[in-house]
Amino acid sequence: MANVVARDAKVSCNTEMNEGAFYHPEGPLKTYSFDPGSKVTVLGENGPEVRPATNTDKTLSGIGHVKECADPDHKQYDSGQSKQKSTEHCAGQNYYEVAVGPDNKITEMSERSGS
Repeated sequence: MANVVARDAKVSCNTEMNEGAFYHPEGPLKTYSFDPGSKVTVLGENGPEVRPATNTDKTLSGIGHVKECADPDHKQYDSGQSKQKSTEHCAGQNYYEVAVGPDNKITEMSERSGS
């Protein structure tokens, strides 16, 4: 469960459309694991909140939030593992700022409201 499969994001800018900078996925899919001491900040119902590494009775872990919001229909959750429906608040658009340390281990991850 503690892995994320993603592509790197590259910054682009369309000066003709006056859109400013934006990010787009590029390159092959990579698997990133979480460092045991990693910090995950998500956009909760009342704004940014740092989530614990593991689920509690009332809250999904930061990793659980990322996976729930990335696939709310539960179709591709950890290679077909089943999970219960969740009422998790998903405010973002699956944009995350990520710090990666050695061996592709995520040390910090913060959900963003847009690119």
